[in-house]
Amino acid sequence: GNYVDQGLEMMWLVILAAALAFAAFFVMSLFLSRRAVQPVERAWRQQQQFVADASHELKTPLTVILANNSLIMADKDAAVGSQMQWIESTETEAKIMQGLVNDMLYLAKSDLQRPEKTLGQERVNLSETVESAALTFESVAFDHGVSLDEDVAPDLYVRGDASGLLRMVSTLIDNACKYADKGGSVLV
Repeated sequence: GNYVDQGLEMMWLVILAAALAFAAFFVMSLFLSRRAVQPVERAWRQQQQFVADASHELKTPLTVILANNSLIMADKDAAVGSQMQWIESTETEAKIMQGLVNDMLYLAKSDLQRPEKTLGQERVNLSETVESAALTFESVAFDHGVSLDEDVAPDLYVRGDASGLLRMVSTLIDNACKYADKGGSVLV
């Protein structure tokens, strides 16, 4: 009887040791798998943020283009010369969209294929950038029933990325026009 009790006790110890080893293995593999997935989750969140940002930045020039076309189509009998402001504004916004798409393609390339690009090193006339953006959004303001006024100090210069600054100012003016009450005004 004593040997049988010792054998059963030994068997239970082996089963307990195996269960503890299995539990430790399970906890360790769970920990390691979570650590392994973290970079993928981070990359996924960054990709989602990038898509949201890119979509928002593409909406701004599209809004201007559509507003410009509305104004042009509202006066179909007008000469092209009298519509030049809207046509030129549409071309400017299309070039901004082209720049955004090129930036997206640049970012999509792998690090090995990507040449060094130094942003933020050029001297930019911020006054002209803001005035240009404000002029572009006259059609959007008109389309939303909002007056757009500007009071920009002349010859303000900054160091930065000219196209990025133009996109930022355009986004701010676009949002101001969108969210201003009808009959309201936007001051740039």
